[in-house]
Amino acid sequence: MEIRIVGKIKSVSLEGCKKVVLIVDSVVSDVNIMNSSNIKVFGNDQMKSVTAESTNELQVNLNHKNKNCKVITTCTRAVWIRYPKEGADDQDNDNINWNKQPVAEIYES
Repeated sequence: MEIRIVGKIKSVSLEGCKKVVLIVDSVVSDVNIMNSSNIKVFGNDQMKSVTAESTNELQVNLNHKNKNCKVITTCTRAVWIRYPKEGADDQDNDNINWNKQPVAEIYES
């Protein structure tokens, strides 16, 4: 299922969702994802933070306008952040022009 939100919104939350693609234009506060799996988030303009709790398989897709977005995770697995390389076009679908960074699930203290 694809959910597309056009225009500026304060925040958006997904809970208990499976196989959802969320496309937002501009989010002032945050994108909150809870108890979900196989979620893809695309921010077209402003997106300050993405918070995920008890979520499996999350992919956050950023562009040059929102590459400073914070990703906060709690009890999550298989989280990836995808963003364009410096100088690459945001609309380029060639994977060679994109960085894909995993979010660590385990930390050693």
